[in-house]
Amino acid sequence: MFCFLRAVRCSGIIEGYETVWEGMKTMFDLTGRNALVTGAGGGLGSAIAGSLASQGASVAVTDILEEAAAVTADDLSSRFPDQRFEVIQLDVTDEANVKAAYEKAEAEVGNIDILVNVAGIATIVRFEEMTFAEWREMLGIHLDGTFLCTRYGLPGMLERGFGRVICISSIVSTTGVAYETHYGA
Repeated sequence: MFCFLRAVRCSGIIEGYETVWEGMKTMFDLTGRNALVTGAGGGLGSAIAGSLASQGASVAVTDILEEAAAVTADDLSSRFPDQRFEVIQLDVTDEANVKAAYEKAEAEVGNIDILVNVAGIATIVRFEEMTFAEWREMLGIHLDGTFLCTRYGLPGMLERGFGRVICISSIVSTTGVAYETHYGA
């Protein structure tokens, strides 16, 4: 949308609007592309899966909560009946599970062209009361999960000569927030 707004501002009035808008509609055409979205059972992950689907992508809808992923996939299937949506239970901290999830995604949806690392948690705890297990859980999901998913997704992208890895993070990593030291780490 930034490009569209910039084009309108630069043109002064809305001269060339139709041309700019037609370019925007095809700029993000993902028809024939396949995505894997982690944490797609709700929140931002679900919204990103929907956005990719709205642009034509088929999506492997993954989440540690398979039932939550199924709700997202069912919604997408009803809105975009010509695309594929596969529900996959995925614990991003478990390497064997990540490997199996990729194998299932590629078998059911097709070669993964786009990986979106969204899976995450947020817990509120004072640093001095935080256990090491709470610290490790947060870092395991946010950091190890991103590493593992990218580790298994990237080789196929490199082999095919095309791929996109998108890692979602939070502004909290640069600003900090009370009671979420581990979230911003």
